[in-house]
Amino acid sequence: MEEGTLRELIIGIAGGIITAMLIYAFQFGLLFTKQSRMAAKAVREQEARDWRSGDPATRQMISNNYLFAIMKWFMIGNVFWVGASMVGDIAGKYESDELDHALAALELIGLIFFIATLARIFRFTKLQSSD
Repeated sequence: MEEGTLRELIIGIAGGIITAMLIYAFQFGLLFTKQSRMAAKAVREQEARDWRSGDPATRQMISNNYLFAIMKWFMIGNVFWVGASMVGDIAGKYESDELDHALAALELIGLIFFIATLARIFRFTKLQSSD
């Protein structure tokens, strides 16, 4: 067998194994996402049932859960946003495209957390209007 043919065979086998591992990982990820989505839906339905019960203590507990979740997501977003700003100010004297990309990525992550905060606020508003 030629050296080139053997090399191509090894590359083909390695590529097949890597592809199979990636397919398995994506399959596991999709299954995990589906289960998480179903669990979150069950929690939202339970919250809606508890909210409609009218019990003040239960409503206060649900309100507190949403309040602290909103504060958590907002604070995490702020940490990323302020971190990007501070690093940008400190490293402002350096001209680097890589640093600009890193700062943009940090700001994007912060923005994602801010959007998640808004989603929580909208979900709580929808829950309140379900009376």
